[in-house]
Amino acid sequence: MNEREIMTVKQVSEYLQMDERTIYKLARSCLLP
Repeated sequence: MNEREIMTVKQVSEYLQMDERTIYKLARSCLLP
């Protein structure tokens, strides 16, 4: 994956094997860029 490519929440959740709600929480608390 290109370092500048933007991933969707769904893609991130599949990549990290986490629930989409968890991805939103991490992003909201600035733990994900």
